[in-house]
Amino acid sequence: MDWLLLLVALVGHTAIWVGVVNRIHAYGWPHRLVDALTLLSGILLAGIPPLAVWRGIVGETRYRGDALAIYTTFCVLMALWALLRHAMVNAVDRLKMPKVRRDVRELDLRETLGPEAVAKGLPRRLAAIPGNEILRPQIEELEFELERLPAELDGLKIAHLTDLHASGRVTVEYYRHIVEATNAWAPDVVVLTGDLVEHTPRIDETVAVLQGLVAPQGRYYLLGNHDKKMDHDRLRAELDQRGFFCLADKTIEVSLRGAGGAHAAVTLFGDERPWFGQGPSLPTDPGFTIGLVHTPDRFHEAADSGVDLVLAGHCHGGQIRFPLIGAVLCPSRHGVRYASGTFRRGRTVMHVSRGTGGLFPVRWNCPPELTLLTLRSPKSS
Repeated sequence: MDWLLLLVALVGHTAIWVGVVNRIHAYGWPHRLVDALTLLSGILLAGIPPLAVWRGIVGETRYRGDALAIYTTFCVLMALWALLRHAMVNAVDRLKMPKVRRDVRELDLRETLGPEAVAKGLPRRLAAIPGNEILRPQIEELEFELERLPAELDGLKIAHLTDLHASGRVTVEYYRHIVEATNAWAPDVVVLTGDLVEHTPRIDETVAVLQGLVAPQGRYYLLGNHDKKMDHDRLRAELDQRGFFCLADKTIEVSLRGAGGAHAAVTLFGDERPWFGQGPSLPTDPGFTIGLVHTPDRFHEAADSGVDLVLAGHCHGGQIRFPLIGAVLCPSRHGVRYASGTFRRGRTVMHVSRGTGGLFPVRWNCPPELTLLTLRSPKSS
């Protein structure tokens, strides 16, 4: 029984500090503070179990009632609560999940680009580890109904790219293939939802590649938390000059055309909080609305405002997903709940992309994602 309790306590201990790390990265705090708190959490995560073992070996008693014993009890309770909450949340989300037709194919670029696709040194050594999917993006074609989608917009095609994290660790040729795959699908609209460039010197080459995206009904973007760490004003200016429209803190009405050629009005907005701006002002009755957000933490607020479709990134799907457990690390106030996938709250549907890149070039059981959405109207059937 003691060993079982210790195992449960260890699970609870891990859940506590991983949960702290996830939530530290969900707020718009200065990145140096975030990095310092993350390091401290990692030290406590790795250091407390050995400390507890040492106390048990050298101590003359079990130290019942001391700080470590109290903390161990708290960890056991936290483990039980975390497992119960995880099961309940998953059950609720499965019941609410919208019906989605999903077609997935892999774009394996390992042979096409070769090992030179990843920078020398540690990034290339990590990319060579068996099972690393960093150069094996998946093209996810999703099709689902939206309750209020006008019949005129049935068949509207939206390509969603997010979290490129262009840093030089993966060559720009990788992103050219992503752009080519996007254009081959012939989307009506292209949206970019942040964390596009990691370092200022990478702006020109990255924007030059993104300029190749073709979307006859508009290319829209917003920025994310990693974009804030570099010259984001220059990044916005470069994208604007190449015909991309910045939706940050904006609400606009556009006329879009569905597969049948008919037009209908759509309200578009962008929300870069908590890293930029104050958030958009939505009209009381905005009609059919699509929201671009960087983090899925904006989902509940968007649902309460009657938004129809939310497109997000930020979480990378966790980058590493364990069998049965799934994602562990996810920078969200909701932990791993919205790490990736499609969710529904009321009439609002949100898709969270795993993103096409990542600053840390490791992905296991969580390949990069290029999201291609086809919207269907129940009125057209």
